[in-house]
Amino acid sequence: MIKNFPLDHQVLKHAKFVNYEARLHGNVSSAQFFIAGYQTFFENLNLDDLHGEFVAVVKLAMATETKGLNFLRMDVIWENLSKLKDLSGNFKFPQLSKVAKLVLAIPPQQCRC
Repeated sequence: MIKNFPLDHQVLKHAKFVNYEARLHGNVSSAQFFIAGYQTFFENLNLDDLHGEFVAVVKLAMATETKGLNFLRMDVIWENLSKLKDLSGNFKFPQLSKVAKLVLAIPPQQCRC
């Protein structure tokens, strides 16, 4: 049965960046893969800012203990990350969390990437 799963499909390969537990192995190009597939949804997205947010998520991951987070669903984790603010009151990950939430919401049959 496993051999019938499309585990080498590009969508699955690029969706790995959403997994907070595997975030140290992610790449901003994976987020860009989905941005290219859904350009109208991301018209005003700044790629430099997206890259900075990606680096910030990795730094956050390296600086925090994540034991116990593995019981949370990825949509819950990204919802919480989307609400984090810096000291000046600006959201820390507005663009990256938007891409992550889109990836989590795409039904597998509907992905046009």
